[in-house]
Amino acid sequence: MGAPRRGPPARKKLRMLAAAGLAVAWWFASTDPLCLTEAESAAAYYKDHIRDFSNKADFRGVERLLAVARTAGLCADAARAILVAGVNEGQLSDVVLRSCRGAAFHGFEIQRDVFRRARLRLRRDHGAARVAMHRAAWSDAAAAKVAYSGEGETASLFVPDERGRFGDWARHAADGVATVPLADVADRLPQTPALSL
Repeated sequence: MGAPRRGPPARKKLRMLAAAGLAVAWWFASTDPLCLTEAESAAAYYKDHIRDFSNKADFRGVERLLAVARTAGLCADAARAILVAGVNEGQLSDVVLRSCRGAAFHGFEIQRDVFRRARLRLRRDHGAARVAMHRAAWSDAAAAKVAYSGEGETASLFVPDERGRFGDWARHAADGVATVPLADVADRLPQTPALSL
């Protein structure tokens, strides 16, 4: 992760990502069925739409986001890349790979065993040439051997203190993981990042 940033191209890519993110946020705000009118109460809305509050609601949200990406042509060819942080076992990554069949995929996962399982399964199911997995985490600063705590969906780079609050990173763990700034990832990709999830 030691290569220097190239400057303006990284800023241009980040501006493009930010503009795409703002467009998507505007679209969600203008069509979001979860926006309450003054006449509705939150409790009544919840009761009438309980299926929208399941643990799979995030999957439906990503499916909507990917529909916008497809319409905008961001999933059309292998010159575009979808980046996913926290791949875990890869269930959401499957949704991304099925929805954006033309784009390259770069997944990031910090847990060693989970990383291996997800890489094996995603490459098997979607093609090794299309799926790149990285055992690293996104951060604002590059670092090596950062400890993580928890496991499964609760894994985090932040280690809880004695009161259970999350403190700072613990460095130099035996099973530590590298962190990398997203701008550095964008600079090194052979594709243009289309979405970062």
